[in-house]
Amino acid sequence: MNELNEYIEQEIGLEFHIDEHKTHLEKKLPLYLTANYQLNTAWLMGAEVVLARLKYQEDQPTIGQMHKHMESIREIINLPVILVFEYIEAFKRKRLVQQRINFIVPFKQLFIPELMMAFTEVKQVKTNEDSCFTPMAQLLTVYWLLSNNEDKQIEEVPFNEIANLFETNAMAITRAADNLANLNICTIHTGRPKSLTFNQSKQDTWNSIKERHLGIHPVLKTVFTDERPPHDKWINTNTNALTAFTDINPGFQHFLALDKATYQAYKKTNQWPQENRSEGEFATEIWKYDPALLNGKFRWLGNNTDPISLYLCFANDEDERIEEALEQIEKKFIWLEE
Repeated sequence: MNELNEYIEQEIGLEFHIDEHKTHLEKKLPLYLTANYQLNTAWLMGAEVVLARLKYQEDQPTIGQMHKHMESIREIINLPVILVFEYIEAFKRKRLVQQRINFIVPFKQLFIPELMMAFTEVKQVKTNEDSCFTPMAQLLTVYWLLSNNEDKQIEEVPFNEIANLFETNAMAITRAADNLANLNICTIHTGRPKSLTFNQSKQDTWNSIKERHLGIHPVLKTVFTDERPPHDKWINTNTNALTAFTDINPGFQHFLALDKATYQAYKKTNQWPQENRSEGEFATEIWKYDPALLNGKFRWLGNNTDPISLYLCFANDEDERIEEALEQIEKKFIWLEE
């Protein structure tokens, strides 16, 4: 659903909002429908609709059966029903269009004849405009730069295996690989299955990232609280983590890192403490990608954010102590050739 929201709002530019609460829908529908579809209400350009996503990718209903299911939901709920697919073959999309069934495949196609909307392959228009990493592309690159022969490899590995390693889906890896290929960082090997290889050595890749300013600042925003936020496994970041990899002395501020989705979940359930604008005992950095993902891959990180992401956090800092620390990171983690 996060991908769906990004696709409709950012890629297509339509007003869109998903209602996370779907209990009232399930109570109205027969079991065979609620057992097969995850249902949400949403607002699309001011129109209330029902989103229906298959819970199981195996043993999918036929297009004809899905058509009947959508008509049944439409009759009971009395709202337009839109099928949402993570992935569906092109020939099936063609049949959905032929039968005029509302459906969306994020970053591929939106076809809602009931609301007179149709967009196809919108993502491809922007393909050659990439000027920097996407969050997932940066995460893949950081992992590759830090990994060694004993770690799980992501080169010449099917995209679905990479997706499992990074706890995401194959479509997210496909988009990240496209971004890296557009930036000439990697080459995608087509076929069944798809895989990728990086074009240069780790040292040359890192030099290219710096010279072309491809890396993005990992932090979306920083929020301050006087109370320690509720989370089981906190990741140290900023100067707290920098002390783990360099000679810099620790500061007095407690810096913690958290991914955007977890932060928003705490906020929605009213578990997050009162935020302050500019100060507080705890400073929580909300990251564009999950800072904890790499900690499960590299035990030597301990409870710290990875050193390359830290480097990108401080890349524009003019403090001499920070500059020296970043040089130490490069010597220790980047210049190691295979």
